[in-house]
Amino acid sequence: MTALRALIIEDDEDDFLLARDMLGEAVSVRYRLDWEPQWQVGLEATQRQGYDIVLVDYRLGASNGLELVRQARAMGVTLPFILLTGEDSREIDQEVLLAGASDYLVKSQITAPLLDRAIRYAIERKRNEEQLLQLAQFDSLTGLANRAHFNSHLKGAIARAKRSGVQGALFLLDLDNLKKVNDSLGHPEGDRLLQEFASRLSACIRESDFVARLGGDEFAIIGSNIEGAESAASIARNIGKIFETPFSLSGQNFHSGASVGISLFPADSDQPGGLLKNADMALYEAKNKSRGSYRFFDDAMNLRAQARRTMAVELRDAVLGGQLELYYQPKVSASNGAMVGVEALSRWTHPQRGTISPEAFIPAAETSGTIVALGAWVLRTTCEQLNQWRAAGLPPIPVSINLSPVELRQAGFVESVRRVLAETGIDPLLIEFEITENVVMENSDSRIKMMRALQAIGISLAIDDFGVGYSSLSYLMNFPVDWLKIDRCFISRVTDDPNAAAIARTVIALARTSISASPPKASKPERSSNSAAARVATKCRGSISARRLAPTG
Repeated sequence: MTALRALIIEDDEDDFLLARDMLGEAVSVRYRLDWEPQWQVGLEATQRQGYDIVLVDYRLGASNGLELVRQARAMGVTLPFILLTGEDSREIDQEVLLAGASDYLVKSQITAPLLDRAIRYAIERKRNEEQLLQLAQFDSLTGLANRAHFNSHLKGAIARAKRSGVQGALFLLDLDNLKKVNDSLGHPEGDRLLQEFASRLSACIRESDFVARLGGDEFAIIGSNIEGAESAASIARNIGKIFETPFSLSGQNFHSGASVGISLFPADSDQPGGLLKNADMALYEAKNKSRGSYRFFDDAMNLRAQARRTMAVELRDAVLGGQLELYYQPKVSASNGAMVGVEALSRWTHPQRGTISPEAFIPAAETSGTIVALGAWVLRTTCEQLNQWRAAGLPPIPVSINLSPVELRQAGFVESVRRVLAETGIDPLLIEFEITENVVMENSDSRIKMMRALQAIGISLAIDDFGVGYSSLSYLMNFPVDWLKIDRCFISRVTDDPNAAAIARTVIALARTSISASPPKASKPERSSNSAAARVATKCRGSISARRLAPTG
C-alpha cells in the first residue's frame, strides 16, 4: 500500500481529528499525519524534507493560511498545498490560485473520498508539473540545464554581479571530435561521449557554478564570484584536465578535448546577448589558436570579427566584380625536374586595400559560406584557362585546386563539378582536388561517398600539407586519396635534419602501401622512382621549385 506523509496546519484540534479520521478510511493509501496548530511553527515545518502534501486552514487565529502559502513559496517550498476553508466564493477561488495553492476544500462539504481524491490529485499534478519543468529546463541526454534555463540563469547572474559588485565569468566550450565519433562509431557512442563529458564537467566545477548544454557539442559554464582573470583561467585549466583520461567508447580509448572562450561580466558586458557574443568570439580565436586552448575576450577581437564580416561582404562582391584572378604554381618531378602540373592559387586585388593574401580572405570565405561561390569560380576559371592553353598549342597540363570542407558538405557538389567539366569540355583526368587533414578526420560515410564519386568522374584527390594536423595514416586505408602531400616543414629540412628525412621517408613508404590499395586509374601519374630525391618526395611544388606564375607568365 502506498504511504503518503501529510502536514496539517490547523488551529482547531477537532477539525484536525476529523481530517485524520477521514484519511484513515482511505483504501489504497496509508497516510502519516503531522499536526501543527501554530502559524509560524507550521511555516517552518513546510521546509522540512519528506512531506508529500500540506493541508492549511484558511483561518489560523489572527493569521491567514493564504499568507502562509505565499511565504512558503517565497522561501522556495515546492510542496502542493490545499486550503481548508469555512466558506465558498469566487474571490477565495482566485486568491487560492494566485497564492500558489493547488486547490481548496469547503470544510462543511468534505467527505473522506473527496479529501483523499483531492490530495492524490494535487500530488499527481505537482509531479506532472515537475516533469514538464524538467523537460522545459534540462537537456534530456545529459541532465544538464538546457539553453532556455541557461539564458534565464545568465540574466540573474549578471544582475547579482552588478548589485554585489563582484565579477562573474561566462565560459563557452566546444567538445572536439563529436562528429568523428558519430560518423565512425555511431550516434549511440556519440551520446555516450556527451554524457561522460557532461559528468566530468559537472564534477570539475565549483559548487556555485552553473553548467549547461546549449546544443550539439556546445556547452557553457556560468562562474559566480570570480576574483579575476586568473581565477577564471584556473577554471579553464581544470576543464582541460578532465581530458587527461581518455574516454572509453566501443571498447577502445578515445581522446578528445575542448576549446574554451571566456568573457567576464559585467566588465566585458552587462547584457546576456553581448556577453554570449564576446565569449563566442573568444571561442573562435581559441579554436584557431590550437585545439584544447582557452582565450579571454578583448576589444581587439571585436575589431577582428567586424573586419571578418566586412571582408566576407566585400569578397562576395569581388567574386562577382572581377577582382579575383588565378595564378599557377608549377609542380615539378623530384627525379628529373620536369614540370608535371600546376596548382591554381586565388589572388584578390582589392580596389582600396590592394593585394589581400589567401591566408586573410579564405577563412572569412569559409566562415561566411562565400567559399562555395569562390570555389565554383576557381573551377570554371581553371577549366577555361586549360582550354586557352590547349588552343595555344600547349600539351595537357594537370591542375590542382584546393577544395574546402565547406564545399564537400554541399549537396549536389559532385553534380556541379560534372556540369562545369561538361560545359567546358575539360578532361576530368586533368583536375586534382586537394583537401586538408581535417576532412580526413571527419571520415564520414557521406564524405567518403562524395569523394569516391569525384574519383569515378576521373578527378584525382590529394591530402594537402600532411603531417601538421591530427590525422593518422590508418585513415588512409578507408579514405579514397591518390596523393599525399607532405608539409614543407618536413621537406624543407630533409637535407640537413636526419629526423625530418626519416619521418618523410616513413610517411611516404606507409602512404604508398595504403594508397596502392585504392582502385588504379589508367592515367594516374607514376609514383615510383629510384632516385634519392624521390625517396623523400616524388613531386615538388611551391617556393622549393618555382615561383607562382600568371596564366601567360
